[in-house]
Amino acid sequence: MMNSIQRDKFTLSKNNRDKYNEFCLFVNSSNIDTEDKNKLKDEILDHLIEGEKHGKTFDDLFSENPREYSQQLIEMLPKATFKTKVSFFLNVIFISIIINIPILFFSDSASEFLFTLVTFPLLAGVLSLFCFRIFKGTVFKNSFKYIIAIILVIQLISIVYVYFKNAII
Repeated sequence: MMNSIQRDKFTLSKNNRDKYNEFCLFVNSSNIDTEDKNKLKDEILDHLIEGEKHGKTFDDLFSENPREYSQQLIEMLPKATFKTKVSFFLNVIFISIIINIPILFFSDSASEFLFTLVTFPLLAGVLSLFCFRIFKGTVFKNSFKYIIAIILVIQLISIVYVYFKNAII
């Protein structure tokens, strides 16, 4: 079931919806508390819906440089706590471990299982943090080169993972 924010977002024009989605990506990849992120996105959506009723676009309401405007809004909010950051990283690791549990049944050795159970989650956590940085850099820009960078980094991490797995096991 679609929540009210999702439903409201689809009442926007395509251009405003696209700019709002980019704004949300920028906010989500920022170093602020999740509750503050959600409040900020809700507030901007409300302003955008109201402005659109009066014929305004995202750029009319939030400046010609939405990236700079978004950064100014984020700088006014408190940073995410260390506990929040650690919690996110631990969640990524936990999910990665759960994904790898079937390896227990198919691994040939205990060393292969332990290597995968330790290395894969750590790489997934590092990759997640790297992707947030890349996503934030791509917002409000033509970002084809960033997409290529993400693909190359994922490939590089995969190659390193397979190399070490084969070298150790």
